[in-house]
Amino acid sequence: MSRNKVKEFFLWIIGYSPVIMVILYKFKIEKYVANAYACFGVLGIVILTLLVYRIEQRCFLKNVEKDMEKYNENKRLEIKSISRLSLNEYSFFILTLMLPFIFEDANNSFDFWLMVFIILVLIYILVKMNQIIVNPIFLFSKLTILKCTVRKIGSENEKEISIITKLKVTDLEQLEVVRYKECFEQVYYVTRIKKI
Repeated sequence: MSRNKVKEFFLWIIGYSPVIMVILYKFKIEKYVANAYACFGVLGIVILTLLVYRIEQRCFLKNVEKDMEKYNENKRLEIKSISRLSLNEYSFFILTLMLPFIFEDANNSFDFWLMVFIILVLIYILVKMNQIIVNPIFLFSKLTILKCTVRKIGSENEKEISIITKLKVTDLEQLEVVRYKECFEQVYYVTRIKKI
């Protein structure tokens, strides 16, 4: 497994952390907590999820931007067309979020381990399908996720890729050329070209 695939796998583990926390809460903690305190458990899961997503997103950006500077990467892309991701691209992930509500018996360890196994299989499928762009770490951040047709400067071939960027769509449409770093297979982080 390549280094990028391992990174994708761990990003998906973090992306599925709220589902894992709900499963743990439902199967291991809920029976010890009174109903009055259950809302605090759910609120805690939401806050912890948002905090983990924010920290991971910052770490991801910091590492990518540091790599771009460290290796003086000044690779350039010409953007030919831009489109937003459709709901269909998110549908598989959204459906898997319902997983904890499929099983009713909170006392059965078999159901608990079955759900953990199913989540790991789903993550494996998402990694194999190169679906990192629908990861909620990016979805719930200030980053823009887009599908683009691009041409690498110095090449005649155009190709379809996904991009992650801090830039707004209107800014990207005005830029003819951007700097890039390939983060995952067919997923690039793009930014403005630095002025010297």
